[in-house]
Amino acid sequence: MRTSDVSPEIFDTLYKTNHDRRWLSIKNNMLNHMVDLSNKHKTGLIPDFAWVTTNSTRPVQEKTI
Repeated sequence: MRTSDVSPEIFDTLYKTNHDRRWLSIKNNMLNHMVDLSNKHKTGLIPDFAWVTTNSTRPVQEKTI
């Protein structure tokens, strides 16, 4: 996941457009992953890139292509 691309407002707009609650679920899952990343560092900052799975979120190691 490229964290700078996370834009929760888009999912709210999609939900308002078609009333499909899956958009809200996607938004909440994405934000939960961001919070998880933030909680892993004393500063609360998040990395630019992260590996995301169903059960975990972790920063991408440096020099990963």
